[in-house]
Amino acid sequence: MERPFDIRKLGTLEQRTMKHLSALILAFVALSASAQTEVFLSFTHLFDGDDYAQFTTYTTPEGYEVEFSRMQYYMCDFVITHDGGQETALTDTYLLVNAYLNSSYSLGSWDGIASIEGIAFAIGVDEANNHEDPAAWPADHPLAPQNPSMHWGWASGYRFLAYEGTGSGNTVEIHALGDDNFFSQSHEVSVEAVSGAATIDLYADYVHLFNNLDVSTGLINHGFNGEVVTALENFRDLVFSTDASVHAEEVTTPAFAMFPNPATDLVRLSGGNNHEVELLDLSGRVVGTTGVFNGSSSINVSELPAGVYLARVAQNGQAVRTERLVVR
Repeated sequence: MERPFDIRKLGTLEQRTMKHLSALILAFVALSASAQTEVFLSFTHLFDGDDYAQFTTYTTPEGYEVEFSRMQYYMCDFVITHDGGQETALTDTYLLVNAYLNSSYSLGSWDGIASIEGIAFAIGVDEANNHEDPAAWPADHPLAPQNPSMHWGWASGYRFLAYEGTGSGNTVEIHALGDDNFFSQSHEVSVEAVSGAATIDLYADYVHLFNNLDVSTGLINHGFNGEVVTALENFRDLVFSTDASVHAEEVTTPAFAMFPNPATDLVRLSGGNNHEVELLDLSGRVVGTTGVFNGSSSINVSELPAGVYLARVAQNGQAVRTERLVVR
């Protein structure tokens, strides 16, 4: 005898289906929320709104003629504000920025970052690591021994900032040290993650380094007090911006640009007249070139292994800058 169909079983099946579907949706939402995003900090190095270059004579608003032969500084204590006010501290993340390399730096991959509203950081090395042995770090770590050296000694710690050059033809050296000079700053941004990556654009205008500093007759200060404090305060208060409109003159003039960075296939290049770009791997081997171009060009990197490359930029046959390109 055929058994009658029990309508209660249908209800039970529907309930189970909905329960499983709900579980899948919740799992997907949880997975999306915890997906990792690699955060990049992309620098535009400037002097009074123009492209920064080493061994170039600039004039400060005070009328001093200055020239850079070295501009390096440490950054750490990064905190990202994201996704509606959440804060993520990027622990153990250190950068050694060389202004000659107009480049993009990875701040690591972090869970749950989809949109970024702010970034905070400090110039220098935190006290917990400022007096450790540089040799204890892996050779490719920013805190490992550098050439030229960024470490003053176990008692004094690292050079937070190392500027070398000239002021009105006289030697200027500012090597800033000291735990008491470890200053933090914060900036608002509006960045959305795309394909697991989020890039924060940071403008660094080094004309502000010289604010309230008289370098007309030269200046040498390797230490903790006086001009080095002024220099680090200027870095805290004046040098950095995340707002492109602050540098409207620089943005609207035909300065060289390379995008996207990181890249997976085609890298687009734009600039003024008679630019040429050579792409090198870290061994110095040329792996791509544009030839001379006016206005815009591109390089296909789709067949290159993932990694870091250097884009050597020349204008009118003279090298003007080197930028770091990340290929993913």
